[in-house]
Amino acid sequence: MNRSLSGVEGTVAVLKARQLVEHQLLETFPFRVEVFGNEDFSVEVRQVWLEHLITSTMHSTFFK
Repeated sequence: MNRSLSGVEGTVAVLKARQLVEHQLLETFPFRVEVFGNEDFSVEVRQVWLEHLITSTMHSTFFK
């Protein structure tokens, strides 16, 4: 509101600012962080990503 934004334009501006703050916060964590971007909301893409994440995590945990 202090930038005189409203409607879709204001919503997009707020969400972009929030995303920036969230990414800055994630960079402060002392552990690995994975961010899943699924702009198409694809269940299949999410499933493949999760399987890859689990497999790579298990591999790096068990085979060090």
